[in-house]
Amino acid sequence: MKKRLFQALFIALLLNSCLLMASERFSLSGRIDTSRSSDIDKMLDTLAALGNLSSQEYKQALIDGYTNSVRIDYDEVTVTLKKDDKIYVSKLDDKGFFKFTDLPVGEYRIIAEAPSWSMKKGQSTAMLSVSTLINEQTRSPLILKLNSEFAILKGRLVDPAGKPIANGKVVVTGRPPSTNREAPNWSGRSGADGEFEIHGIEAAPWFRVYNYLINKNSHLGGATAKIEVTADGYTTAAKYRDLQVPLATENGIAWARRMLAAHNEKNLQKTITEVPEREFPLSRGEVILLGDIVLEKR
Repeated sequence: MKKRLFQALFIALLLNSCLLMASERFSLSGRIDTSRSSDIDKMLDTLAALGNLSSQEYKQALIDGYTNSVRIDYDEVTVTLKKDDKIYVSKLDDKGFFKFTDLPVGEYRIIAEAPSWSMKKGQSTAMLSVSTLINEQTRSPLILKLNSEFAILKGRLVDPAGKPIANGKVVVTGRPPSTNREAPNWSGRSGADGEFEIHGIEAAPWFRVYNYLINKNSHLGGATAKIEVTADGYTTAAKYRDLQVPLATENGIAWARRMLAAHNEKNLQKTITEVPEREFPLSRGEVILLGDIVLEKR
């Protein structure tokens, strides 16, 4: 009798141990969306080479350029999970899906990367990338979008004396694509130096920037991100509590001005000029430089 009781107790402890171990592990699956990873420079080159067209013909050529452009191949994409000194890597299948299994619970930074078109041409070293934070509560499948018109938000978290704040969480929320869908968001954490970088944020498309440049009634409200910061023991200084940034990058502005030059060169109906004194956030290439964000002790 005692032997059977001991065996039952042993089996119960073993099962409990297995269940505990299983609860300390999780899996994550997802898909990479490359539908907006086309070569913008090549498309603009094609538009610039067209003959004299009506405005309607030019708009159709623009639509065709997006529809027929080549996207990044799935076999060029690498998905990486990082947690402290641990790194997990996955490639995509032929449908763009990836999967990580048997992961210890906790918070990870996930980043998907592929060579950008400018990198393939030897014009830069910039990768096409998107990143955010995930953990065991992240719902699968996770959709990550590799977008040629993307932004990297870079900044630093500091206290009022300028001392860096490590491990602060930065959440970037964009505008929802429609009223019945959730707003996209991306997140990251500051390092020991207080600096953070969040990749793959959907920037204002160049044609929206183009319209903003030439139309005084246009605005970038639909391409503005809200930035929220939290850190243990700190609260955001009043100046930064409603921080919103127009997602217009140096690259996007340059593409918009190429379009404007091509339009005027083809003399489509009339010459178009820029609206004076348009303001954009400070950026270099695809990187929007936020500078210091000040947090105060609670």
